[in-house]
Amino acid sequence: MKKRIALLAAAVLALTACSSSAGTEVDMKNIDEYRPSETAEEEELSFVTEGETAPDIPIIKLDGTEAKVSDYFDKPTLFVFWATWCSNCVAEMPGVQMLADKYGGDINILALNASDVAEDISEFMEENEYTFEAARVSLEDSLYYYAQSIPITVVTDKDGVVQAYFRGSIDGEQMFSQYFDPLFTDLVEEAKGA
Repeated sequence: MKKRIALLAAAVLALTACSSSAGTEVDMKNIDEYRPSETAEEEELSFVTEGETAPDIPIIKLDGTEAKVSDYFDKPTLFVFWATWCSNCVAEMPGVQMLADKYGGDINILALNASDVAEDISEFMEENEYTFEAARVSLEDSLYYYAQSIPITVVTDKDGVVQAYFRGSIDGEQMFSQYFDPLFTDLVEEAKGA
């Protein structure tokens, strides 16, 4: 069954992946329409849902060490699913860096990539002087976040509860000022007050 899901995921990604056109509108709600259908065998699986704890999927850091999403549940966190070849993803990354620059150690940022090899991801991050963390994730596990097309951005609070889900991209500065900054201002204040 898992093999069929992985093959289906690869086909869906090929058909719905990021295009070269920029300016995709951000859809912050209605994530249920992207939810993979659950069969009786898969009912125990958990998919991303606002107001619930983010699915705990495994990741491989660029240095080859293994981790999992729940390792980042100690602070407000931004998870972005992306690829180096996705123009919409690349357009969003400066906004992610603005977030890293403003909030530094008060938040976690993890850029999750299901299609590029670690060397290409590292090179991209270095060339663009991005200081936030990037890691690899399997295509199958990325589907728990409905990342069959990218970019997908998920924001969690310090307890790992999903606060926002962004599908699509706008330019980085607009993404930072309209969405990221106001949201993280509140999440960081809440985390410090706890």
